[in-house]
Amino acid sequence: MTAAAGARATPKSAPAPAPAAAAAGAAAPGAVFAVAGAVVSGAASAAGGAVAPGGAVSVPAPAPAAAGVAVSAAVVSVPAAVVPVAGAAAPGAASAVRGTAAPSAEALVPGTGTGTATPAPGTGTGGTGRATTAAAALPASACLSVSPSGAVSEAVSGAGAGAGDTAPGRGRVSVLFPHQIHDLTELTALAALVRDGAADRLWLGQSLAVESHHALAWLAGAGYRVPVGLSVALTALRHPYDAAAQARSLALLTGHAPVIGYGAGRPGFVRALHGHPYERPAAAVAEYLGAVRALLHGDPAAHRPELFPLGADLPAAPAAPLPELAAGVLRPGMAKAAARTADTAVGWMTPAPYVRDVLIPALDEGARTACRPRPRMVTVTHAAVARRGRSPLILAQRGAAAHLAAPHYAAMLRRAGLAVDASDPVAGARELVEEGVFLYGDPAELADRIRDCFAAGVDEVVLNPAGTAWTHGFAAALDDLRDITEALGTPHG
Repeated sequence: MTAAAGARATPKSAPAPAPAAAAAGAAAPGAVFAVAGAVVSGAASAAGGAVAPGGAVSVPAPAPAAAGVAVSAAVVSVPAAVVPVAGAAAPGAASAVRGTAAPSAEALVPGTGTGTATPAPGTGTGGTGRATTAAAALPASACLSVSPSGAVSEAVSGAGAGAGDTAPGRGRVSVLFPHQIHDLTELTALAALVRDGAADRLWLGQSLAVESHHALAWLAGAGYRVPVGLSVALTALRHPYDAAAQARSLALLTGHAPVIGYGAGRPGFVRALHGHPYERPAAAVAEYLGAVRALLHGDPAAHRPELFPLGADLPAAPAAPLPELAAGVLRPGMAKAAARTADTAVGWMTPAPYVRDVLIPALDEGARTACRPRPRMVTVTHAAVARRGRSPLILAQRGAAAHLAAPHYAAMLRRAGLAVDASDPVAGARELVEEGVFLYGDPAELADRIRDCFAAGVDEVVLNPAGTAWTHGFAAALDDLRDITEALGTPHG
C-alpha cells in the first residue's frame, strides 16, 4: 500500500480579523502616523515622536502610551530585529512587550493596507518625502516595520525565522525518538543520524523514565552536540522559571538553539499535579511561553501574570544561542494563542491539508493580532517503509493508538475530515493509513509525501518511527529512518 496525499475533506479556515489600528500602509520621511495611541514621525520631530539620525526613536514622555504602557523619554536605538509595539516579544529581542521597545529592534505598527502615508488625527499634514513602500496596497491588517531611516514596510508576510539553527521557507526533515527513554544506546544511535548529516534535528517527547532535558544533556556530554527539540514538555511539570533554566542549559551544552515545545497535556494529568485542570489550556500555554520568553530575555517585569507569577531573574550565564520556544497546536484556538508568543508551532498527526487550511490561517491571524512574524510550522508525522511481512494497519495501531484514543486528537482528526472516534482506535488507525496521515510506502513514495507537507506550508517534518519500533524493534525503525532520509537527499541544516 502506498501513502496517500491526505484527508478527504478540506476544512474551511476562519476569516481574517478587521484591521487592528489605523496606521498607514506606507510612509515617507516627515509623514506622521499613529502607533496605538502614540505619535511617531518618519524623520524630523513632528507631533510627539521622531526617528533620529542613526536609527534612534525618541518619544517624549507626555505622548499617549502605546497599548496602555508608559513610554519613557529616553532615546531607543532600533537598527535590526523585528519587535512588536503591541504584543509579545519577537525572537531575538531583549525586551519588547506591550509597547516597550528594545535595542536591535524595529518597531511594528498595525497597518490599514492603504499603501500611502496618512497623517495622525489632529497633527495636520504628513509632510512630503520619498515613499518607501511599493505602490500596490498592502494587505489589510498587515504589520508594518518602521526602519531606522523612517521607512515603513510590511513586516509580517509569512513564517518567522525563529531562533538558532532554523530558517523559514526551507523544508527540514528531523527524527523523533519514539518512546520513553530507558536505553541511552538507542538514543545515541538516533543522535548519530543528526550528527552525520542524515537529519536536521533530534526530537524527544516528554520522557519520565530518563527525563528528556537530562537525556539531551547526557548526549551533549557524550559528544553528540547536535540540534535538539522537545515536543512537548508538559507545563504542569515545572514552573516557567525552571523551564527557562532548562532551555538555556541545553543551549549552553549543545551549542545550538534548542526548540522547546510546551503543551498543557491531558486535563486529568494537570488535575493530578495541581488539584485542578487549566480553565483555558490554550491561554495557559500562551502565558507560560510568555513567562519563559521574558526570563530568557532578562525582563521578567514584561510578563503579566495570571497563572504563573515571576518574582526573580535568571542569573547571568555565558553567551549561548537563544532557545526557540514552541507550542503544541492541534486546533485553531491554540494556534491563534501560540502565534502571539511562540517562535514555532508543533502539530502531531496533523494532516497536510488541515495544516494548510486551518492551522496556518489561525497562526497568521494570531501573529497579525500580536504584530509579529508567524511561527514556523513543525509537524510530527508517523512514517514506516513498506517491507515484506509488514502490515501498515498493525504499525498504525501500535504507533498511534494512545493518541487515537485521546478525545482532543480524535476531534482534530474529525475536523480534518477523517472518520475517527476515540472509542475505537483500531478503526482510527485504519483511517490514518487509508487517508495517508500514517505514511507508508517505499522510500521514494514517502519522500514525495513529505514534500507534499512542505507544499502545504510545513517548515519542518519530524519523522516518528513508533509503529516500526514497537512492532519490529528499534533497529528496524532506525533502518526506516535512514532509508527515508536518504531518499529525500541532503538535509537543509
